[in-house]
Amino acid sequence: MENRATGKPEKGYNYIQLQENLERVLSKIGLANTVKLLENVVSDECSKGGDIERINVITEYIIAQVIRVFDLKPKKFYTCNVREYRDARMVAYHLLRKYTAGSYSKIGERFNQHKRNVIYFCNKCSETLSVARFHPVFAERYKTVEYQTITFISKLE
Repeated sequence: MENRATGKPEKGYNYIQLQENLERVLSKIGLANTVKLLENVVSDECSKGGDIERINVITEYIIAQVIRVFDLKPKKFYTCNVREYRDARMVAYHLLRKYTAGSYSKIGERFNQHKRNVIYFCNKCSETLSVARFHPVFAERYKTVEYQTITFISKLE
């Protein structure tokens, strides 16, 4: 099986491995915490706008991780037009849309961009990831930031 994001062979997972890993998590953190962890990962609570603080924390985390993974200068992140900076902002828009379900307008406000620009870059990010084998560095960076974001969200209460 091939990983869509990287184009590299992916370890074939199955339900037996899922069950084994769930049992390990259960034994390590307990039933209540495992349920909370899974609820946090799949929850749409923050996307309903009810928890602005949570959305802000996730936003700041994603921006910090994008800057770190893309090895950028924080002061230039919002304004520089070098490709790496544009790609990094594109990843941030896409992940914010995906994990906070924030509106394009709200995401744009955070980055001082128009709604149209955010829509364009979210679509461009999806297209780039759909042909990840032609953009392996971008896809790997995206995957890294996404994994870190999922881990971070799962730890929020």
